[in-house]
This record gives sequence, structure tokens and C-alpha cells, in this order.
Amino acid sequence: MFKPVVDFCLRRGGVCLAMVSLSGVSGCAGPWTYHPAERGFSAALEGSGAYGPVDGYVQTPAGGAPGTTSGKRPTFQELGIDDFVSAEGSLNLGWRAHGLYAGGRLLRLDGDSTLNSGLVSQGTTFPAGTSVKSRVQLDSYRFGYQYRAAWANEGGTLLGLSPAVTWRVLRNLA
Repeated sequence: MFKPVVDFCLRRGGVCLAMVSLSGVSGCAGPWTYHPAERGFSAALEGSGAYGPVDGYVQTPAGGAPGTTSGKRPTFQELGIDDFVSAEGSLNLGWRAHGLYAGGRLLRLDGDSTLNSGLVSQGTTFPAGTSVKSRVQLDSYRFGYQYRAAWANEGGTLLGLSPAVTWRVLRNLA
């Protein structure tokens, strides 16, 4: 029953040492038994949003060639981008201990400005005084599978593990 846990601990000794230490400190070092997953179908829809300041720069060299973009430029402030807006959503479907999930995050950075100093971007030179309008999209999408396993002790403490495999796609439009 605990062979997968023992195999995991032999390969990842530091993680298991931390888990054993935590269980000893929390007073839940008694015998653990496998806690079967709830039966039936489950579904959850989640969403969130974020807004805040942004700092840094965006570089898009032409074909990755050196010298085709000014170093560490343009900064977000040069492009008139001070804040970001992000929305995230996901759908989680489960059947007993098995789960499938899909979700995405839309991250948008928009701005208008006038360059104070010359800039080279993707091999094109933009002199000081050039008016620029920028839209940067850093969207990502994820799809995956997870398996939920849980163990309980006599004290009512529940330990759950949910190993997962995730595929992530990043869509970058600068």
C-alpha cells in the first residue's frame, strides 16, 4: 500500500525528511491509512483578475540577431506602460481521483508615448521624438491531468497529494 510513498522517499529524501519532521512537530505521527477519493463527478469553474504596476523592459530582436534591438530597451515607462491588467479562468473536471483541467491567463500591457531618446527595435531605428503606441500580450494557456491521493491518521489529520502533468502554451504578441 505504501510502496509508492517509500519509493518516492528513497528518491527524494529531503522532501520526505521535511514531511516526517512536519508530521512529528504537528503531533500527527500516528499510523496513516489510505483515504479513498470521493465517488462521482465534480466540476469547478474559477476566475480571477489582477491589476498593478509594471517595471522592466521589452526586447524583440529580429530573428534573435544581436544588435537588432537596443540593449534593455524599450522600457515599459518609455512606451507609456505603467500598469498591467490580467484575467485568469479555469475549468476543473473530476471523476473520483482523476481530474482534467484547462485554463488561461490573458495579460495585456498597452501604452502611448513619445520617445525621449533614439531606439533600435527589430532592426529599425526610431529617432527621439517619435510617437509610439504599444500593445504587448503575454497570454498563456494550460491543460492537464492530475491524480488525487489522500491519507488520514487517527487524529483526523488528512494528507493529500495531487501529482499532475501540465501542458502550457505561451502566446506572445509584442
